[in-house]
Amino acid sequence: MLTAGTVSLAAAGCKGLTALRQPPGPAPDVTTLDRVIAAEELMVARYQAALALLPSTARPGRARPLMATVLADHAAHLAQLRSRLIVPRGSGYWPRRHHSAAPALPGQPHEILAALAGAERDAAASLLRELIALPASLAQLLASIGAAEAAHVVLLTWPGLR
Repeated sequence: MLTAGTVSLAAAGCKGLTALRQPPGPAPDVTTLDRVIAAEELMVARYQAALALLPSTARPGRARPLMATVLADHAAHLAQLRSRLIVPRGSGYWPRRHHSAAPALPGQPHEILAALAGAERDAAASLLRELIALPASLAQLLASIGAAEAAHVVLLTWPGLR
């Protein structure tokens, strides 16, 4: 004896995978994390470009080691962010593969430092706007990265570097 439930189940089976709905989209924190990863990759690309532009003999002599240290900070941030991006198989969401080319930087060392400080300031403000809608653990990580970026602004605008 077939029941209504058995008939509907059998009918759904005949339709194959089309009977299933689309998997749900990614959670908002996944898309936010993906966006933040892209921004951090861009920041890493900026510092790599700045170090390539800044001659090792250029004054200010302290700028190169500082930029290398800040680049290492951003690489660590990027590793932490990437470790948090977990997308379940079959979710229908694929994180973007970011290939960030750094924007053109000015040629003078003091202008490079100013451009990097502006990018850090913008990044810190952007991260702050993201915090409100995130789970606590991710919000803490982004707040920590934002605080580091704000500290980078102070370092990059330090009068002794110019």
